[in-house]
Amino acid sequence: MSKKVSKPEANFAAQSQTEGDEQPKPEMNPDDLQQDASQESTSAGEPSLNPPEAGIFAEGDMQATAWFNSKKVTGVWASNNNKNAYLHIHGVGWVKLNDANADSVHAMYLMGCVARQENRNVNYRKENDNKIHEIYVW
Repeated sequence: MSKKVSKPEANFAAQSQTEGDEQPKPEMNPDDLQQDASQESTSAGEPSLNPPEAGIFAEGDMQATAWFNSKKVTGVWASNNNKNAYLHIHGVGWVKLNDANADSVHAMYLMGCVARQENRNVNYRKENDNKIHEIYVW
């Protein structure tokens, strides 16, 4: 008597095909976890904080590049999707890393991990797509 056991890979493949092409986003906010560890996140697949400068890059035909200096990375997040990673910047919220190149996403993600682990300041450049295109860890 043999039991048929479904393989996890088959379940994952079927699930990923039904969910569509939209990549997941971080659901937790590190600042909330530090303030109240008992509170659960209520967001539905999106970062729970909006950056204070949200929307200024997306107005009209404006093409803007902005540098943000001496910020702290309080969280890092990545999924199994290709080129999908975020950094949580203290006082700003979740910011997606530029996904034009898999190697650059990986490098910036690792730099964000080091900045969070070592409590280092970061300077980052955000463009009109509201993604981090360049990062320095000090």
